Amino acid sequence: MLAHRANVLNNLSRVLSDMGRLRAARVCLDGLEIRKDLGEEAPIAYSHNTLALILNDRNEPEDAWKEAALAVAYFRRAEEPRGLGLALLQLGEALRRLANRSRSRETAVAEAEQLYSVAEELLTEAHGLFLPVDPRNPEPGRIDLKEPARRIEARIELGCLYRDRIRAVGGEGLAPRSPMRSRDALYYLNEAAEEARRLKLERLELDARVNMAWTYFYARQYRQAVEVLDDIEQKNLQGRDYQIQPYKAEGHPDGYVPDPAKHDNLLIFAQLSKMYGLRGYLALEQFMERTKEIGEEHPGDEQREYRQYLVAHDDKARQHLNRAAECYSLGAWYAQLYSPRSSALTLLYDRLYSYIKKFNGREQDDFYRAVQAQRQRYPVDEIRANIEDLGNIEQFLYEVAGLSDEILKLEGGADD
Repeated sequence: MLAHRANVLNNLSRVLSDMGRLRAARVCLDGLEIRKDLGEEAPIAYSHNTLALILNDRNEPEDAWKEAALAVAYFRRAEEPRGLGLALLQLGEALRRLANRSRSRETAVAEAEQLYSVAEELLTEAHGLFLPVDPRNPEPGRIDLKEPARRIEARIELGCLYRDRIRAVGGEGLAPRSPMRSRDALYYLNEAAEEARRLKLERLELDARVNMAWTYFYARQYRQAVEVLDDIEQKNLQGRDYQIQPYKAEGHPDGYVPDPAKHDNLLIFAQLSKMYGLRGYLALEQFMERTKEIGEEHPGDEQREYRQYLVAHDDKARQHLNRAAECYSLGAWYAQLYSPRSSALTLLYDRLYSYIKKFNGREQDDFYRAVQAQRQRYPVDEIRANIEDLGNIEQFLYEVAGLSDEILKLEGGADD
């Protein structure tokens, strides 16, 4: 029963992480302690791997890679190919994120290119473990794991790795070999999306396609990025009730906000946050490009105030700034619908800040007013009403211990 309880706690922690709950790590650690007491190495390794997954979900690669490395070591010693493949995926993802931070000098754990190279080796090995065995040419000792979902996850992670390597280390330009890496990224992500569609794995298909859009963005192919986002909305989200609607929208005169409690796939809200964050990013790129054009037409310090006046009254610039305000607002609201403490919200704010700090005072004021205007266009109060109540102890007890009025009545421990 102790081993069974540890399994339940491990699986529960994974579900809580998918729901964006920070308490997932505590539950996973409880299961890990039980497994350590029992002393079986393979279950211990699975707990370390689940903890790495939770930490990666929380965008904490500094701790995630350590847990994943422990899991890899255990699984290699136990010669457990399935567990090894899972652990390699988490270790590769953690090292990729560490490389991203090292590239921007946020956390100089090691040189970014070194981390990227090691992550590529690990993810390539993981991908190979989940490939089907060719019956015409079987490899000696190779086991067909028959887990296409894991193969899709490996391809998504490889695509994200090649995508992140497009960007130059320590700068805002493109890295050497970026065209080749862009092709590699799109190949793996497209393969993942197509296989996920065939298998009707909606979450993985959406994940792959959103990352394709980000790949085009990093490669500065903005038109293709928008086409992918539009295609997702038409093919993956059309007719669904996941999307926030403004007041007076067709079919929604009072606006509309989805209720997360009525959806079994909360990760879609995290993906919508990434999508609208990207649309906001694209709008700000267009705004910056328009301000650059006006600056080139009116150069010199003596015309600085006049340039600011022209930008503030330019129809194209205002359109781009208003669009950015709308998309970032939607991105933030979707992240909150997923989880009030979502790492998606942190990433969105970080990316927005990278632009805001470049604005002059007038542009910052205009953007603030544009954001304020979105609160008049959308049912913001309803968005807040549908957000998780972080002070709800009853919900906490239900999620970590299964306690509820219904359960207590079944056990005879509650009043009729």
